[in-house]
Amino acid sequence: MPLREVWPNEERDFTPWLKDNIDVLGEAIGVLLSSPEREQPAGDFVVDIQAELEGGGMAVVEAQLTRSDHDHLGKLITYRAMLARLRQLGGGRYWNYCK
Repeated sequence: MPLREVWPNEERDFTPWLKDNIDVLGEAIGVLLSSPEREQPAGDFVVDIQAELEGGGMAVVEAQLTRSDHDHLGKLITYRAMLARLRQLGGGRYWNYCK
């Protein structure tokens, strides 16, 4: 079955499903993911899904139904770096600084 028949729209259909089924993604990639959150701010950007890794690490998910490319890889690297920095600086303080 074509993916677009199951999830016609990435943002409205696929991303919410992925958040609600984060364990399926974790199992597919061999990691335990928990506490998924949608639409997390990362500086001037918004992360599709942020989840916790077993042991306290962070995972960033760019929900995508099509073939991956350098644009999406660049987004993941940027989002992860921004969220890591936000954690180091205590959250909101960095967000206010970026504005």
